[in-house]
Amino acid sequence: MAYEDKKQLKKLYDAMDLYQRGVMYSNREQLLEALVLTGDSDLVRYHLQARTEQVSALALEVSQNPSNLGALLSLGHAYYQIGEYEKSLGVLQRVLEKEPRQPHANLYMGYNLMELGRQKEAKTYFKTTVKNNPAQLRGVMQELALIDLHARLKADPENLGLLNAVAQFYNMKKEFQKSLGYSFKVLEGDPLNKKALQSIVFSYRGRGEPREVLDYGNRYAMADPEEIHLQYILGEIYVKTLRCEKAVPYLEQVLKKDDTYRNAQSLLNECLSRVSGGKENS
Repeated sequence: MAYEDKKQLKKLYDAMDLYQRGVMYSNREQLLEALVLTGDSDLVRYHLQARTEQVSALALEVSQNPSNLGALLSLGHAYYQIGEYEKSLGVLQRVLEKEPRQPHANLYMGYNLMELGRQKEAKTYFKTTVKNNPAQLRGVMQELALIDLHARLKADPENLGLLNAVAQFYNMKKEFQKSLGYSFKVLEGDPLNKKALQSIVFSYRGRGEPREVLDYGNRYAMADPEEIHLQYILGEIYVKTLRCEKAVPYLEQVLKKDDTYRNAQSLLNECLSRVSGGKENS
């Protein structure tokens, strides 16, 4: 194949890889990455709840019926889902002009502003959200805590503890790529920082990227070889990538330390049955 064709094929392959993992792990971040690589594929937009036809129909409806708050909310949400944050802000602002306390509009105003790096502005909308819809308290408190962390980090950008804390927050939100950015910054100053390596392993595991999990997991093992959760993750990844001969020692170490450790025994049994089955077949 010509170089340009190979390049295009790789781009499509990477896009479908991200798309499949995004669907499998219900990860919006990976779906957005796939959407960029595919050039706005409707297949990806379907899983983001924002098909081209759907967005066009909503846009037509709000142009013909500007007072339809339901359509405005749906359109604002759809734009957010596909990463059109400025457009989403514009639509949701129209909702708030008519109904300033509308909790869903306030919530997604906050989400949009967070994506645009305007955390201080987002804080106001999150507070309005929880005031008018206490059911959103848990999620909003997480966002407010993240905003406060960003403010502290802005004042002290080289603080490794704050960088690690922000990375951990993004992992909790399943925004693994964002988390990786902060974790890698920690490693620039401290290549064997345990918290950063732990976050990186968690991020890549959440993204379904086993090669990177093993790479950084082995580096983490240099800093803390006895960490039981790391041993479990390495065993789990080796099982999922069909390398039971490498998985068994890790899982046995986990069970030796804690014979009730979640799922470790079933993974070990799965591996042992594969190994014994392979011997019988040979």
